Amino acid sequence: MSDKIWLVSLMHYDLAFFDHETARLESAENPFAAKVLPMSPV
Repeated sequence: MSDKIWLVSLMHYDLAFFDHETARLESAENPFAAKVLPMSPV
């Protein structure tokens, strides 16, 4: 069953998952999201 879900990628970025059986497209985690580190206490 897992072979019917495809990972949609562009270059080195994973964009979405496509479920062949239900024809649904579900977005993957945003590869361009800002990586924010917690601030250190002063």
